[in-house]
Amino acid sequence: MKKLMVSILMIMVVLSGCSVKKDNIDKVVENPKEDAEESHGPFIESEIKDIKILKDSVVLSADISMGPINTKYYFHAYQNGVPIEFSFDKDGDKRITQEITLTKEKNSYTFYMNARSFKKGDTVNFGYGVVVNPDYFPEIIEFTRFDIMKSNVSAICRDFNVDKDFIGNQSDKKILDNLEWTDMKVTDDKNIISSYALDTNEKILEQVVRNEPVNNLMVMHAKKGKLFKIFFVKDGLDANAIITFYIDHKPVMIKGDYVAGKLDYTNETFGMTSFELEIPQDVKEGNHTFYAMIFTNSNNRKHYENTEPRVLEVE
Repeated sequence: MKKLMVSILMIMVVLSGCSVKKDNIDKVVENPKEDAEESHGPFIESEIKDIKILKDSVVLSADISMGPINTKYYFHAYQNGVPIEFSFDKDGDKRITQEITLTKEKNSYTFYMNARSFKKGDTVNFGYGVVVNPDYFPEIIEFTRFDIMKSNVSAICRDFNVDKDFIGNQSDKKILDNLEWTDMKVTDDKNIISSYALDTNEKILEQVVRNEPVNNLMVMHAKKGKLFKIFFVKDGLDANAIITFYIDHKPVMIKGDYVAGKLDYTNETFGMTSFELEIPQDVKEGNHTFYAMIFTNSNNRKHYENTEPRVLEVE
């Protein structure tokens, strides 16, 4: 899969390295919003304002301007790359996915998060994800690609050096950390191959990392009630990363009651591994959106990146 130079109209703020003290807040805005509006594409401007540690939750406040309005949006909250339950009201129903239909562009949001336990002095990464128009689905053709001008998946995060202990109100979520990797003995010297890719066919991924012509955006297939096996490749960069999988923009579990996997492959070449995913019982037969979200946790940069959305047919 070649890297495409596209004009992404999702304007994100990359926020990093701060404490819980409000006076350390900074803001970076990339590209003017007017460009997005002229192209009639989705856009986001976002600023994490503050974090507070309450008795039973961690509260993150953010100002988010986004469009288009009168459109459905999904929200997620993350702790160290793992989705956690949250609500927008202190006493609201906390869920992994919250849905909002925008009526205005500029809004302030408060995320009341069911955080996992941490201790004073720890560095904890919190963030949130936004899905624009989650109901969008592309036309099924031989070469099926999701249109970023109609729907977008994105997330931002920030480190917080916490100043007191917190006892979480949910048990720690299991992360699969003993993945078996196959060294594909291919490097990307020309920087033309995507850092991450997935498919149900490992042969296709072998062609992808060798930059050979291949239709790697065909419809994938899974059977309801059975495990769904997905192959995944990554380059040797960003060895300390977490991966989560999504069907219709909602997280799915990995076999063994794992919510995420640790991408600890460190070689300079591409490596391949596989996951067996559990298709949720409420997923109906038919076509669905499928992708993975990767949280990179390196010293120099912490950010989220999603794989190319794919069509998954559940039979």
